[in-house]
Amino acid sequence: MGNSYGITIPSHIRRLLWISPRNVLQMSTDGRRIVIEATDEILQYDEVARARQLLSCEGERPPPPVVAAMTPHQLEFDVHNIWLELERRFCMSMAALEALYHEPKPRIARVGGWFSSRGCATKANAEELLTIRRFRLCRDRLRAGDGWELAIETALRTFPKTATPPQHVAGTDAAARASST
Repeated sequence: MGNSYGITIPSHIRRLLWISPRNVLQMSTDGRRIVIEATDEILQYDEVARARQLLSCEGERPPPPVVAAMTPHQLEFDVHNIWLELERRFCMSMAALEALYHEPKPRIARVGGWFSSRGCATKANAEELLTIRRFRLCRDRLRAGDGWELAIETALRTFPKTATPPQHVAGTDAAARASST
């Protein structure tokens, strides 16, 4: 950080205020207090890389990974923000949720809870990872200016849904699954 001061915001406060590493924060003062507020602006990956480059004074950084090449750990870093952005910024409809999600008739609160849970991507089975990748690619296409229909079509073409039902159902426990058989 050079000659600047850094402020560490504890993770529980960041989650409470919906702050991610890509959120733009605004800082002001009233003469006695420092006020830090999250704006609605979210930095794109190239802007984040450029900011990191300026802060670290390093040379060129590699471009952001392509969604298909991202590891579950890389997806985990951003999975909650993907959900928030699709739901809040792009106003995801139930039809869009049903098109992208791996199970029929998903509940928006349950899917949101799953995306918000720690280990969502790192503990996901293959079908759930495909779902996360579909959501990620759809979000990226919407950011690039595509409409919902084209973004969903691209996501489904790139990461198609499989015909076999998933072994692990996100958001339910093993006892509930066992009792239903």
